[in-house]
Amino acid sequence: MFDEALFPVPSYEAFEDDHDCDIFSDSIYPNERLLNLHFADDTMRREYAVYNRLEYLQGTLLPHAYGSHEVTLPTGRMVNGFIMEIAIGHTLGSIPLETWPESAQTQLMRPVLLVHETTSTLS
Repeated sequence: MFDEALFPVPSYEAFEDDHDCDIFSDSIYPNERLLNLHFADDTMRREYAVYNRLEYLQGTLLPHAYGSHEVTLPTGRMVNGFIMEIAIGHTLGSIPLETWPESAQTQLMRPVLLVHETTSTLS
């Protein structure tokens, strides 16, 4: 679920920390002032775009993604939901990588690098 109420608006101080200057100074172009402001629907669209682009890996390296849907919560508020299959099993983070044989580490890293390269071109 991508609930707008759970997406915090960055503080003025956080923006200054990211840019090392005053948000209203002339050194920041107006179109750059809100770059670190993320909305729920934008985040969901990016997630959907990544899964669309990596569709050929769904069911093997990635879980199947079934798209985005608008959902009404019991409170009546509408939120966006991204429907995916549940993958049962161990997470990669739960198994210490150093215990894997080197061949398995190499085999794992190839698709991980592919996913990284593919998704980094989307931002």
